Amino acid sequence: MKKKLIYLMLSIGLIFTLTACSAVDKNDGIDDDKTPVDKPIDTDQDSDKDTAGEILAVDAYDKFLDKYNDVKIIKFQLDEDHGKYYYKIKGYKDTKKYEMKIDLETGDIIKDKMVDKHDYNYDITISRADVKKALEIVDTALEDADENPILSEWTLEIENNKLVVEVEIDYKDGHDTEITYDLATGNIIKVDD
Repeated sequence: MKKKLIYLMLSIGLIFTLTACSAVDKNDGIDDDKTPVDKPIDTDQDSDKDTAGEILAVDAYDKFLDKYNDVKIIKFQLDEDHGKYYYKIKGYKDTKKYEMKIDLETGDIIKDKMVDKHDYNYDITISRADVKKALEIVDTALEDADENPILSEWTLEIENNKLVVEVEIDYKDGHDTEITYDLATGNIIKVDD
């Protein structure tokens, strides 16, 4: 459980950042000066770690598209593996499938894979603005959670031809909750305890 305990910045940072930013990205029309450190959070633990080196979700999104221009992104995830946190991004173009795993702390590409065949054929894909909206939903999930929530992971993906955000929250008493939201409306689709 201690592996999943990392710093409180998403909730407060997201609120201040989204209300205070004034720069506009020519690609999506959404404020983009800074976004919060979007990583697992223990809301009951103080942090003395310098977070300047950590890569943000939108930076990981851009890194993927810098390498694979015009690829349609179909899954974007913050995930934990052996105590380290990563962004996992999947996309496709024509007959090729692309996967990238980016270290949250360093921004290094840990996995970079292309497969010649895939079975994807989606009418929608994930945009940069969708990633930002997913972060807002993650923030809402943490605000609405019971006492001392710990953000374990979150995933933005396509289900039933719509974008959904799955937020997994762990608690110090050992139970966890997975909440699935409709990205477009922000409404809860289902809750698994």
